[in-house]
Amino acid sequence: MSAPEQPPPTRARLSAARIVEEALELARQEGVRGISMRPLAARFGVSATALYGHVASRDALLALMLESILADVPPLPEELSWDEALRLGAMRMRDAFGPYPQLALEALGGHAATEGTRASGGLLVQRLVDAGFSQEDAVLGIAVWGRWTLSYLAAAEHTAEGEEVRTDAAFEAGVDMLLDGLRKRLG
Repeated sequence: MSAPEQPPPTRARLSAARIVEEALELARQEGVRGISMRPLAARFGVSATALYGHVASRDALLALMLESILADVPPLPEELSWDEALRLGAMRMRDAFGPYPQLALEALGGHAATEGTRASGGLLVQRLVDAGFSQEDAVLGIAVWGRWTLSYLAAAEHTAEGEEVRTDAAFEAGVDMLLDGLRKRLG
C-alpha cells in the first residue's frame, strides 16, 4: 500500500517566511542567480503571481533572504575589543554567506541594507568611536570593513577554473591586514 497522496500546496499555505525559506533552499542548490518567481512558485505548485501577494518583487525577496541569514548571525560579545569584534564579525559573515553562492554579491548591490544591518553597523561604528576613532573614520572604517568582507566572498564565488579558490587562511589574512590598517589609522 502506498502512502496517501499529499494535496498540492495552496495559496493559503503561502507566507513570506515560507517563500524565503524555500528561496534559501533553492539558492543553496542552484545559486542566487537561479532565484526567480516562476521556479520558486513551481516548488509550491502555484503560479508566480501567487507569490507576489506575499513578496513584492525579486529584489524584495533577495532583501528578505539576506535579512533571514543575517538574523541567524549571533550578536558580537560586548566584552570584545573593537578589533576582536570586527575580526569575529567578518568570520561570522563568511560563515553566514558560505552556503549561498552569489548572495554576497547581491548584498554588495544594496539588498542587505535593512533595519537590522543598519543597526548592527551603527553598533560597530560606536565601538570604533568608543575606542578613539573620529566619527568620520569610524563610519568609513566600518564601510570599508563590510565592503571588503562582502567583496572577498563575492569574488571567491566567481573564481574562474584554475584560479586560486578562497581559503579560510587567505580570508583571515585579509581581515588581519584590514585591521592592521585601522589600528595604524587609530595611531
